[in-house]
Amino acid sequence: MKNSNTIIVGAGRLGGTIARSLNKTANVIVIDRNASKIDRLGEYSGFVEKGEATDRALLEKCGVRNCYRFIAVTDDDNTNIFLADLCTHFYQIVDKV
Repeated sequence: MKNSNTIIVGAGRLGGTIARSLNKTANVIVIDRNASKIDRLGEYSGFVEKGEATDRALLEKCGVRNCYRFIAVTDDDNTNIFLADLCTHFYQIVDKV
């Protein structure tokens, strides 16, 4: 994988736009618990994972330990804050949004 691995949690409009943009220069994995949102990613050709991103086992499976950038853009602010905190304290991810 490229040196700029990115995990995006949330496959809505914002997450999809970011995924399509970053996929040109980075390895991107999109995680969402809603299969219909994943299906609407359109032209995104990277990796996708259906599941709950607050599950550390799923994050491990998606390569969070080798992740440079983590972007949480779900429709739930509490989930986004929790994930950013998790990435800071457990995985020391450099770049998180």
